[in-house]
Amino acid sequence: LEQLPPAGSMLVPAGWLGDEPDAPPSLLLLSVARRIDGGGYDVWVCNAGDGLQYHAVRASDRMGSLRVNAPARLPSVSEERASSAAFWFLLLRPLIWPCGAAASRTAVYEQLLPFLTLAPLVSRVGPEEAAWVPPPSAATAAGCGGLAMQALHALLRAGGLDGGAARHVEITLHAQLMVRLTSSLAATSAIFSSDAALVRLALQQVAALAADQLGVPADQLREGAGPTTDSHALQLLGTLDEASLALAAAVRRTEG
Repeated sequence: LEQLPPAGSMLVPAGWLGDEPDAPPSLLLLSVARRIDGGGYDVWVCNAGDGLQYHAVRASDRMGSLRVNAPARLPSVSEERASSAAFWFLLLRPLIWPCGAAASRTAVYEQLLPFLTLAPLVSRVGPEEAAWVPPPSAATAAGCGGLAMQALHALLRAGGLDGGAARHVEITLHAQLMVRLTSSLAATSAIFSSDAALVRLALQQVAALAADQLGVPADQLREGAGPTTDSHALQLLGTLDEASLALAAAVRRTEG
């Protein structure tokens, strides 16, 4: 951490093991960024599964659906607390020596993360910190895709982009990934049913992300629309339609 330049970031995996030996671990990613002004660090808590109940939640002004603050930003963490060896030992310990999922979750969210700013996670939410996204599905929590996209958002914000600009980069990246997916589906001769189910889930989640950008009023641009316009979101939805058709064709080839 001490070697990070201003606006430099590093990702630290964290989380806790499940109660059963074959249960998947609950994963977190902490993006630690040195502040551009040199005043300590900003820490972004990325989570797509267990533990999200500790993140702030609000209703969408336009659609009434829930939005969760993920990744959650802990601003202005002091050098002393960010470099505490005891903090990092206790944070990483539940992934190595299990002590129960509930106890580990409580320790991380109610003791360790509040230690960084001397305040609960939800109390640090403000207009400049918030990254409001649809709650990840249970299937998303089983993988790392949601964590990866939250980490990307945190890295972009740490590099100086505001929330709207960071969200625009994410939508552009999703669009390119959908183009590649469409090409791969068109070239495949068969697809497993489990893979087809994962692709459908991914298409639904990206569609929700694109739809969430449509019709955002001008006075709400700072909350997530940024340079993303309706035309950008509609273009992504059109790309999703092409990917859906390619998936249906791949399934027909497999069945036929």
